[in-house]
Amino acid sequence: MESETLFASAPVPPTRAGLGVDGCRAGWFWISLTDSEAAFGVVAGFRECLGVVDSETRILVDIPIGLPSGAEYPRECDALARRTLGRPRGSSVFNVPGREALETTDVEEAREVSRRLSGVAFSNQLWAIQPKILEVDRVLRADPAARTRVRETHPELAFWALNDDEPVIEPKKSRDGFERRLSILSRFDSRAEQLVEDALTEFPRTSVQRDDIVDAFVCALIARSPGLRTVPADPPRDEFGLPMEMCIPAELPVSIEGDAFRETASDVDSPGPVLSHRFERAVTLARRWHSGQSRKARTGTQSKSER
Repeated sequence: MESETLFASAPVPPTRAGLGVDGCRAGWFWISLTDSEAAFGVVAGFRECLGVVDSETRILVDIPIGLPSGAEYPRECDALARRTLGRPRGSSVFNVPGREALETTDVEEAREVSRRLSGVAFSNQLWAIQPKILEVDRVLRADPAARTRVRETHPELAFWALNDDEPVIEPKKSRDGFERRLSILSRFDSRAEQLVEDALTEFPRTSVQRDDIVDAFVCALIARSPGLRTVPADPPRDEFGLPMEMCIPAELPVSIEGDAFRETASDVDSPGPVLSHRFERAVTLARRWHSGQSRKARTGTQSKSER
């Protein structure tokens, strides 16, 4: 497959900052990256992600943007991404049904609408993210300025681009898959391992899964790359003008080396100093070493459950 038939440069100015967003059980998990700082947090609504960074920062999200009509099913970007990833990772790219089906609240009725319009239904995994697809769709339709900043990507296609055009075969929820993807992230940003560890410590798995963090990180890494390419090369637009595309880097991001500061944020502000990674790593290790100990002077506290 010739890459020039798939990709074209997207009209987005170069940037050294990027925000990556992925849906999670608690709402939306985000990671912000610049040359000198890395931050992460959780917000309840997607619109809040727009306020996490300044209005010039590019945002990449792992959610479908641009919903097809029956005649446009499947989206070309979905078909090309699956073909590019091949087996078995191509199955991670879901076919996105039309807007009319997605806006139907009952799943069986939605499947019937999808069959009537396109001839096929859709997967349970796709329906699980239906509320988040519609949430992003509503935000972008109501906010023209957000449309220039918020772009769609798919983490598996992003890892393919960062991994010399080779898909990561290991399932992302497996230990091997997690470590493989983390090693790829670390090639381009030496803060990746520490930031992921910090996020795992900060949030329980009932709120944020391990792969949510990794997916948001690769979205942020792509968002701060010098330029973007789109899949397909000339993306069609839906009835509201939203592009049906996936974005990957036009050139590989510049690697970031050395320590950096990080911040965390959630719906509730947490005042306090921003500490270096080395200091926070020492604190994390100390907590683990002493997790089985107790001090009589400490009362009224509860130990954290195993994550």
